[in-house]
Amino acid sequence: MNRQLLKLPLYTLAAGVLTRLLIKVISSLALHSAGAWAVYLGDVIFYAQCVISAMFFIIIGLRLRKIYTRSVCFRAASVLALYSLLSLVLEQAMQYSGHYGLLNYYMYLPIEIFTPITALLMRFFYEGAVSVVYAVPSLLAPYLFLLFTDK
Repeated sequence: MNRQLLKLPLYTLAAGVLTRLLIKVISSLALHSAGAWAVYLGDVIFYAQCVISAMFFIIIGLRLRKIYTRSVCFRAASVLALYSLLSLVLEQAMQYSGHYGLLNYYMYLPIEIFTPITALLMRFFYEGAVSVVYAVPSLLAPYLFLLFTDK
């Protein structure tokens, strides 16, 4: 595989690690300032994750603008989208078998910046049951990096 194609997944992996670290810090600070867990803290953390993810998405996109052509970006986004799909299938299989574990926590690091998309959809359109349909936009989200590339 071309090393150029792996830059996008590596950037999103780094962004995922940093996002999780920042969310842990924000969660700790919010909990410390509130003194005890309150319902609004979940919203604070959710919106912080949305902002952090958007920030990393833009930073990665601006970086890709300098190094990727549209065709290379499409192939790299396809690698990341395929990884997202495989992660979702594996997660569903593990949930079905009752072995949902720490592997899923680490498996989602490269696609962590796209998870707020699913969470936003669930907040706005939730109808009582979680469905894989909510994850479809997140699966296709890596293709949004094409907006940053030139022809």
